[in-house]
Amino acid sequence: MAVKRKLLLLLVVVLAGGIVGAAGRRWVKGRHVAFVAVQVENHYDRWGADKGVFLETHSVWGDGSTVQARQAIDGRPDGIRVITDVGRGVKIALEGETLSKTTYALSRGELERLKAKPDCVSLPKDGTILGYGVVRETRTLDIGEGRIVTTRKLAPALDCFPLSDSSEIEDRGGRRVASVSKTVTEVMRTEPDRAELIVARGYVERKPSEAMMLHEELEGRQPAPDSLRTNAVLDRVYAGRREGPSGGAVKGRFVDLSYGLKPVFGD
Repeated sequence: MAVKRKLLLLLVVVLAGGIVGAAGRRWVKGRHVAFVAVQVENHYDRWGADKGVFLETHSVWGDGSTVQARQAIDGRPDGIRVITDVGRGVKIALEGETLSKTTYALSRGELERLKAKPDCVSLPKDGTILGYGVVRETRTLDIGEGRIVTTRKLAPALDCFPLSDSSEIEDRGGRRVASVSKTVTEVMRTEPDRAELIVARGYVERKPSEAMMLHEELEGRQPAPDSLRTNAVLDRVYAGRREGPSGGAVKGRFVDLSYGLKPVFGD
């Protein structure tokens, strides 16, 4: 995976994941269902050709904390791991190849939502997956230069975790640019080890641009022609959401995430 695509995907995972998954549901008080899910993710280009297959592991704790870890299915490390620690009030993005750590403070609203249980039983029923009844959720997200149409099959018994997720990325003319499909292959109903929430020694806090430049140096590549613009966008998001000295978010302007969405799915 190209470094620009990897780090822009990381940005979307860290900052846009909650936005994409929040609509069409209500939130209730109660402890979360703890589990570990294994998911296969396939990426395709506009013609349907395979552009990458990845394995993801999702760990969910009863307090709403999560860890999402990605690796290439052939065993080559993808290097992306995202920790959402409700107790500390932060999301931490880890890039293993450069030992880069990028920390984002969670807002009060995000923390309240993460602590609450999602309820999606009112959505249309759509069969079963892995023995779990699922409901269907379809959403369209305008990204300025096009749109993303996403259909998810959510399991109410797993706090609406998507057991199937397919997204079509379209340009302004409605033509498909790329697509992504995600399928859960295994669910283990157990409380994960909280050691997963601990960042190993050796990781260094870096701005996204610093992590990108270091990765390019390690790979022996020259910066992409539009890297200055990309770096500026990523760093502005980081500046608006980084962890302050007292654990709160440092004040900053939150940028429009549509800047970073299209290049994620580029060739």
